[in-house]
Amino acid sequence: YGLEDSSRQWYFTLRETLIQLNCGMSRLDKSVFFYCVDNKLQGLLVTHVDDIIYAGTGKFRKNVIVKLTEKFRISRLVTGISEYLGWNIEQDSHHILVDQRLYAEKIKAVDLSSVRKTQLDELLTKEESHHTNSYLGNFCGYRVKPDLI
Repeated sequence: YGLEDSSRQWYFTLRETLIQLNCGMSRLDKSVFFYCVDNKLQGLLVTHVDDIIYAGTGKFRKNVIVKLTEKFRISRLVTGISEYLGWNIEQDSHHILVDQRLYAEKIKAVDLSSVRKTQLDELLTKEESHHTNSYLGNFCGYRVKPDLI
């Protein structure tokens, strides 16, 4: 922490450890790792900067997650219902439910006067543009994947 490339170095260290634990890395998204036994998926792990979320079988937990917690200091390990980067995740023995309901409820509308709302062909003012960009930036920062919504 504190170094300019510390996030990058953390990723390389984590990636190397996961590969040593026989995890594969997605060819489409380098933050997604998977663990298979006899060609059957046992678990998935996703990392974003220094956050990790995972789901899997007891075998995955024993062979990958427990070993990660032995090697790295994990500040919080949550099971069941959780929130991760704007996603709400609930898991029981049969289902995984993922939504962004709580995040969406926090999004605030840009305040416009009733007169301004009728001026549909007018360009945004600098202030309106600033507010809109800040809301869009926050929204995009959560790595929203519409195909998962």
